[in-house]
Amino acid sequence: MIDLGGATKDGVAPDGADVVAAAGEEAAVTEPPSALPSGGVVIRLDHGTYLVDLANVAEVTPVPEITALPGHPSWLCGVANWRGRVLAVVDLRPLLGLEPHPLTSASRLVILTADGVEVAVVADAVPGVAEKPGPARPVPTATSGLLAAVCAIESGPASVLDAAAVVALRRQFTPAA
Repeated sequence: MIDLGGATKDGVAPDGADVVAAAGEEAAVTEPPSALPSGGVVIRLDHGTYLVDLANVAEVTPVPEITALPGHPSWLCGVANWRGRVLAVVDLRPLLGLEPHPLTSASRLVILTADGVEVAVVADAVPGVAEKPGPARPVPTATSGLLAAVCAIESGPASVLDAAAVVALRRQFTPAA
């Protein structure tokens, strides 16, 4: 292994930063881009921490009354009124392999928007905003297509939700036969 000022021989620092050095010069470390340059809303589901790009969050609100819809997938809680509009309410737990969990007073709806379409996502809690998440790392291939990356935030690792993929679930809202 060649010492490049804390970097490995392949030009990647232990923290994932790129290393650039000319022969005989000291290596310069360039930070990789943040997973979410505009920041992200922190969402808790079970013991997991998830981030959604701030640009894709219209609002975070207490959970209103949800009207169940028969014959829909387990991840579709139903619909709710949001500012005079009827929104689909999605529980990502079944899609992420998590156990069902009852709503509590800390539960919130996170209104996601992508391509002019909104969907409400149930969260156990929304502790705040991560202003400068760390660099994005690829998610393991066995995970749901709803995850775009993994990154570090102040409280530890977080999975980055792909808001467009979550909103695209809307296309699957067809009643069972």
